[in-house]
Amino acid sequence: ELRSAIEVQAAALAAESATDDDIAELSSLLKQLDDDELPYPETLELDFKFHRKLVEVAGNPLMQNLMGVIYEFVLTQMVRTTPSQRDNQLGRRLHKAILTAVRNHDPVAAAKAMQQHMQAVLSRLDF
Repeated sequence: ELRSAIEVQAAALAAESATDDDIAELSSLLKQLDDDELPYPETLELDFKFHRKLVEVAGNPLMQNLMGVIYEFVLTQMVRTTPSQRDNQLGRRLHKAILTAVRNHDPVAAAKAMQQHMQAVLSRLDF
């Protein structure tokens, strides 16, 4: 729930303030995540980098610090919810929806897409 609270708000803020460079970096991270041959630990790191970048773009230092604090928890959570990169089609689709909303500078759509992503994570964790 803490992660969801941070990231839904961060996605909305990122959609409002993302620059072309921010969007290019987010796009690059997702493109790398599409590589099914990427070693599993690297996919987890890239996935987290995508989320961390959104929080960075949001521009709230407290949110950024909290993401750093919960880093190990989030990685452990990702291992439980994403058994392998090849089995993560839902995650890919949700990440792309978030990126599309940020690219379109649509904070409502970004928050909604991130909420859907966080709900998918929670449902896989059986919360």
